[in-house]
Amino acid sequence: MDGAATMAPRLGFKHHLRVEVAPGKGAYLFDERGVTMLKGPHIDALAGLLDGTRDLENLFEAAPDGITPEQVAAIVLRLSEAGLLAVRPPELAGAAPAVLAYWEAGGLDAAAAITAVTAGSVRVSGVGAVDPAATLAALRAAGADAHRADPLDPPR
Repeated sequence: MDGAATMAPRLGFKHHLRVEVAPGKGAYLFDERGVTMLKGPHIDALAGLLDGTRDLENLFEAAPDGITPEQVAAIVLRLSEAGLLAVRPPELAGAAPAVLAYWEAGGLDAAAAITAVTAGSVRVSGVGAVDPAATLAALRAAGADAHRADPLDPPR
């Protein structure tokens, strides 16, 4: 594999979807809202390959005999148009799957959301006896520049 191929975005079902393949019948996508059944030629053969580890060229190569690159591309396009696939840029390779699933389940592009969260800073204030330590820790774990606000600081 050359350097250009290793830098290409990977394709996979969105992280909040659990995929179950029924050979010869199709594939099922499970999430918190229910089940989506995928039917059609070759979907059972390709669904297992859409795990986020392959770019489009690798999908063409990994497809079983008898499935042309044009057929692979058509299936990928239909799944993408249906909002079921995520394009995973190389810079997200180290992102926690739970973080990606959170943004994708909300209908957002995970890469754009992570970039937005990590580009700014957050000031956290506790109200009453609430300790903001857990909130600060969660924000920092998600990559946010989070700080405890001083109650005497004016709002920004």
